[in-house]
Amino acid sequence: MRKKQDFSNKQVAIVGIGRNGSRLAELLLKLKINKLRLIDGDVLEKSDCGKQCPLFLKSKTLISKSNEAARILSDKYKQAEISYNTDNLNYINGERLLENCELICDCTDNWLSRNTINFLINKKNSKLKSKYWIYCGALKQIAMVSTLQRGKTPCWQCWNSSKEIDCQSCSVVGYDVKAGDKITKLVSEEVVRILKNKQPKFLFNLIVYNSEFNKLNLMKLESSARCELCKGKDNYFSKRNVQKKEKRISTLCGNNQYQITNGNLALDFNKLEKTIKKNNGKIVDNVAIFDIDKKSQAVVFSNARMLIRSFDSRQAEKINDTLMKIFKRGKGVAPL
Repeated sequence: MRKKQDFSNKQVAIVGIGRNGSRLAELLLKLKINKLRLIDGDVLEKSDCGKQCPLFLKSKTLISKSNEAARILSDKYKQAEISYNTDNLNYINGERLLENCELICDCTDNWLSRNTINFLINKKNSKLKSKYWIYCGALKQIAMVSTLQRGKTPCWQCWNSSKEIDCQSCSVVGYDVKAGDKITKLVSEEVVRILKNKQPKFLFNLIVYNSEFNKLNLMKLESSARCELCKGKDNYFSKRNVQKKEKRISTLCGNNQYQITNGNLALDFNKLEKTIKKNNGKIVDNVAIFDIDKKSQAVVFSNARMLIRSFDSRQAEKINDTLMKIFKRGKGVAPL
């Protein structure tokens, strides 16, 4: 009689709990991979609470994706051990958020998060337990997956832009459910192979699925002689470079949605409660929400990170700066 595989001590991290990440989390639980860590700093929008994201079909908007996913899945799968984090993965917190994970599944939607995972796994003296990470993405009818291994395969930056770029958004250009279902199924099968200590299937290859023709194509991946990370140069994430980027803006998966971080600051919402209400804001689940006008909105977290829906990045930055001035006048800002 074949011995049943025990995954009880093997934790899998899923970074990005949107359309692909929420699907993958439930698939892994159905496969008895019960120890999951869900990481996403974004909140649910209306577009997340529909047929494209069945896990969130009955969820409210403007609440944490990772928190809500953990709540729903824990209720449905009683045997599961699901931890979650509402911070966006970055260079500073990455090793802490991903520690003790056997495997990392990347279901994010932006260059910076993927480059951060790539850096944390491949940098010299990496502290991460996982030597593998699985890249997964889907836009329109096209979905892709590849498995990357520390010190063996070409790193992610070898076959992607070495400069920060804005990625296309599934909320804007579209997301085909068939493509998402197919690619997350392939990822779940690869996760099982790795946790069973079998040879991963997608090393050195990018698997591209086209749902319109129901066809899988394979692209060979090669190392780049120009890749600074593979040469041992970590210039992008040097301390000096990170300090310069204390305040940074990036485009998120959504229509005119931007994330702005404001360095190592903490907001005391207890002290700021009156100030927030006075400026037409409200506090919901330790998150401050401001409806700026009919087309602009800001969601502010206690670590001074903001998710802003606005016309463009310049307007988003202006909203951020205005709110930070209001918080400072309310004497609710302190360094971490």
